Amino acid sequence: MVGARYWYFGIFAVLFASGIGVAIYRAIASDDAIIDKWYNVMVASGAMAMGSAAISLTLTETWRAIMVIARDIHKWFEDRRKKRFAEIRAEGIQEGEARGEARGIEKGRQEGRVEGKHEGRQEERGLWEEWNARRMDAEARGEDFLEPPPNGKV
Repeated sequence: MVGARYWYFGIFAVLFASGIGVAIYRAIASDDAIIDKWYNVMVASGAMAMGSAAISLTLTETWRAIMVIARDIHKWFEDRRKKRFAEIRAEGIQEGEARGEARGIEKGRQEGRVEGKHEGRQEERGLWEEWNARRMDAEARGEDFLEPPPNGKV
C-alpha cells in the first residue's frame, strides 16, 4: 500500500500546479506590466502553496483516520462474529450431546424390551411372586406375616 506521504505529495502537486496555472493565466490575461504580472504570480504561488498544503494534509489525514476507524469497526464486528460462532458451536455441542444421551437411553430401553434381554425384570418379578405366595400362605394359616417386601419398603 502506498504511504500517506506519497498521497499527500501527489495531491499537493496537483493542487499547486493547477493553482499556479490559474495564477499564470490570470496574470497573462491582465493588462499589467510584465513585472507586475511576475509579482502577482509570485504572490499567488505563496497562497497556492499554503492552500494546497492545507487541503492535501486535511484530505490525507481525514482518509487515514477513516481507514483507522473502519479497521477498528471491522475488528469489533469480527470479534463479535467469532464470539457468537463459538457460542453457537458450544450450544450445538451441548444439544448434540443431549440428543445422543436421549438416543442412548431410548436404545437401552428398546434393548431391555427385546426378548431374552429382560432377565432382571423376570428375576424381580419372581421375587415378588415368591414373597406374595409366602404372605398369602401366612394369611391363610392366620399367622402374622412380618417379612418386608422385596423392595424393602413397607
